[in-house]
Amino acid sequence: VRELGAAVRQRGLVFGLSSHTEEYFWFSANPPLRAPPAPKSGRPPGPQPDQKFLDWWYGRLVEMVEKYEPQVMWFDWCIEQPAFEPYLRKFAAYYYNRAAEWKKGVVINYKYEAMPAKSAVLDISSLTSRFAWKPEAAHPRPWQFDSMSNYEWFWRPDIKLRPVAELVAELVDVVSKNGNLLLNFTPDPEGAFNAEHARALTEIGRWLATNGEAIYGTRPWKVFGEGPHEGLGSNFKMPRPVFEAADVRFTAKGDTVFAIPLAWPADRRLAIKALGAGASAQPGVVKSVALLGEAGAIAWKQTAEALEVTLPSHRPTDYARCYG
Repeated sequence: VRELGAAVRQRGLVFGLSSHTEEYFWFSANPPLRAPPAPKSGRPPGPQPDQKFLDWWYGRLVEMVEKYEPQVMWFDWCIEQPAFEPYLRKFAAYYYNRAAEWKKGVVINYKYEAMPAKSAVLDISSLTSRFAWKPEAAHPRPWQFDSMSNYEWFWRPDIKLRPVAELVAELVDVVSKNGNLLLNFTPDPEGAFNAEHARALTEIGRWLATNGEAIYGTRPWKVFGEGPHEGLGSNFKMPRPVFEAADVRFTAKGDTVFAIPLAWPADRRLAIKALGAGASAQPGVVKSVALLGEAGAIAWKQTAEALEVTLPSHRPTDYARCYG
């Protein structure tokens, strides 16, 4: 773990750790215990860890923090059980105090209602059906979405990569709703990525090199987007819906609003309703429109109904296109 952390930091990345040891109480029991139900599910909470187990669990977390100084501590779902509440509070205080001593920013990720809303960052995972997410608006607080580059969380010989266009659209959709995307790429048993995965990572990087201005350091706009597909639903079932050109997502930075259509229109014409002069979002007067990655001017006009844009004949990127 220490060697991995050093390699990650040398490349300018943020090093984080996850803990699943809370699950041992149930899944490593002999015989294994039934998975604990979610709070407020109407089912009895079932057996809870005792003090000996909780002290052991807390001690392992402290050891991870002291040895490796992670800037992210990611927890899975079992910490929502009632027995963990005082230990989570104790750990959060300890970890945040250590971060202050390190003079580093840190994040705790939690699921469901395991921690108070403003004490850490809510994490929602792909295929998580117990959290009722409402996609019609940006979440008021930053949150994180864990998603798969494949159709599994783990490696297997016939693992199938999701289309890169779908991964980019998912990134844009999450960011427009005040979220951060944690995208899982699964290495093989030797710790390596195959050529297909490496290509996908490179392509996402190229897209961000052109369009990162519409992603990094942005905030949600007045509305997250428009179009026939809202994106993330309450159960995150695979596969994702196929987005159309009318599916547009918005981010903002200062006085700039970025409009990101999630597909390329066949006739190269785009009508963005939320940016119309008479739209309920009240965008104001649009003073200029530019296509990120395109040096030349593009044709546009703002009417009461929509911002009408004529796209160039060539495409600056192969996936979602950003306008600012």
